[in-house]
Amino acid sequence: MSASPVEQATPAVSVDWAGALVSVAAGLAAMLARLLTLERATLGFLLRSMFTAAVCSYFVGEGTRPLFGPNQQGLWLCTVGLAGFASPEVVTWLIGETPKALRWASRKVKGWLGEPRKRSKAKAKRSLRKPRR
Repeated sequence: MSASPVEQATPAVSVDWAGALVSVAAGLAAMLARLLTLERATLGFLLRSMFTAAVCSYFVGEGTRPLFGPNQQGLWLCTVGLAGFASPEVVTWLIGETPKALRWASRKVKGWLGEPRKRSKAKAKRSLRKPRR
């Protein structure tokens, strides 16, 4: 008699919504506290920065959760808050620097490939003459 096949249960991926909410709230709170001290805080700038902080805090929180043990929740929250705090600056820098980097890269590629050479008029006339014998 053969053994009955054992069904292996696939582990269900579950999202800890309470932890996700805490990580998003920590990033938003850190960003709001910093942005309220700025002079140029327009509504669009505030919303963009807070959205960026929330998204970055969520992904950093979910990505670093397994790295911290149950006794290190404070360190985990600090990591999430710092990531949310720094993310709008990184995004603003990328928005400002990407066009410059693309222009720099196009100049470098043109330099490597070389510009097509223009033949001087004298050289062009010499090439049209009949060769000497």
